[in-house]
Amino acid sequence: MNRFYRSKKASPFEFFKSYLPSKTSKIKNKKDKLLHQKLDFAQFSLDHSAISIFWIDLESSRILYANKKACDSLGFSLDDITKLDVSDVDPNFTKNKWGLHALELEKTLHQVIFSNHKRKDGSIFPVEIHANIMKFDGRLYNLAFALDISDKKIAIEQIDFFNTHDFLTGLHNRIYLDKKMDQFIEDCETTNTKLAVCFVDLDNFKYINDVFGHSIGDQILQQSASRLSKIIQKKDLIVRFGSDEFVVVFTQIRNSTDIIDDLNKILKSFETKFETTTGK
Repeated sequence: MNRFYRSKKASPFEFFKSYLPSKTSKIKNKKDKLLHQKLDFAQFSLDHSAISIFWIDLESSRILYANKKACDSLGFSLDDITKLDVSDVDPNFTKNKWGLHALELEKTLHQVIFSNHKRKDGSIFPVEIHANIMKFDGRLYNLAFALDISDKKIAIEQIDFFNTHDFLTGLHNRIYLDKKMDQFIEDCETTNTKLAVCFVDLDNFKYINDVFGHSIGDQILQQSASRLSKIIQKKDLIVRFGSDEFVVVFTQIRNSTDIIDDLNKILKSFETKFETTTGK
């Protein structure tokens, strides 16, 4: 077992410098002095990096070193974090899974992993990890760079949401309908049921937009979506199909009278007057 592995919180660069004459002794060799300067600069860069950096023993998964960004992001001091294993800060890496990861990393030398880190207070946040294998003094280490991708994940989720949803009403859009119809048909064949597709068109909607303005027209669309949403069941689907068109898909129909009742409910829901900011 080498000296770095035995050290509880030495940084990798401090370990490397242990092979050189100490600064307190007289350094006659210019190469040794230059190496000290380079390692000091590398240590400074590591400590002040905006990316979380971990130096991990590949065999045991023990965290040997973490830079300031890593400690701050997890809420641990350097003393505390160097008493932990990877599984303590990454719930997805159990002891068994770490062993498999170590074997795979030895083969590939580099991996990009999407996982979650757990702070000292127990809160979880998503990370993108770049794991690299390093061999020094006969022992293998994992040099890992971790990026907090919370904002990125939220942005991706928002993009995914609006790819399949209407921005104004929050309903699914026709892209989502196209994707779901094959599944609906397959489900009907499996369950020996039927489905019904109902088109709902708002009469004189162009007149409302022209006379009262698009802001009032938007309110009408939002209220129409709300009324339809209250009628359909979870198994069914409501979609904003066009500017003033909605599609309702009723699934798992066993009795034709059921769909008639649902259609009557839709018609009845539009008998109530719409209330807008104009009061009209």
